[in-house]
Amino acid sequence: MSCEKNMKADEIVRLFNELTYRRYLVNKDQFQQILKGIRLQEYIALYHISQQASANGVCDGKMYLEDLSRLMSMPMSNTSKMIRKLQEGGFVYWTHDGDGSNGTYAVIAKGGWELMKQQAEKAKTYYGAVLDKFGKDNMVELIGLMKKLDEVLDDAQENM
Repeated sequence: MSCEKNMKADEIVRLFNELTYRRYLVNKDQFQQILKGIRLQEYIALYHISQQASANGVCDGKMYLEDLSRLMSMPMSNTSKMIRKLQEGGFVYWTHDGDGSNGTYAVIAKGGWELMKQQAEKAKTYYGAVLDKFGKDNMVELIGLMKKLDEVLDDAQENM
C-alpha cells in the first residue's frame, strides 16, 4: 500500500473515531442532564407519539409500534419494551383495535403530555443558552449537515 493510501486510510479512521466520540459525548451527559427521569430513546418515542397526536387530534393520535420502530430504526422487540416502560410510567396507553391483528399502537397519556411540557421548558432554557453562544444559523447548518450525514451513512450501510 502506498504512503498516500495509508495516510488516507489513517485519516478516515481518525475522522470516524472523532465523529463517534463527539456523538457519544453529546448523547451521553448533555441529554441526560436535561431529560432527568427518562432515557433519550423514550423521549424521542414520546416526541414522535406527541407529534402524531398533534397532527391527528389528541383522541386519534395513534402511533403504531411498527411505524415507531421504523422511525427510530429499532427492532420491534426493543420498541415494545420501551413502550411497555412508558406505559408503566403513565406516559402512554398501549392498546389495539379489535383483535389486534392490525397491530398495536400507543397514544400519549396525560403524564406524557406533562412530561413533554416540562422537557420543552428545560429545552428552552438549556438550548436558548446554547443558541446564544453557538448561533441559530450554525445550529441550522449543523442539523442539515447531520441529516445529510445520516443519509450517507444509511446508504453506505445498505451497500456493505
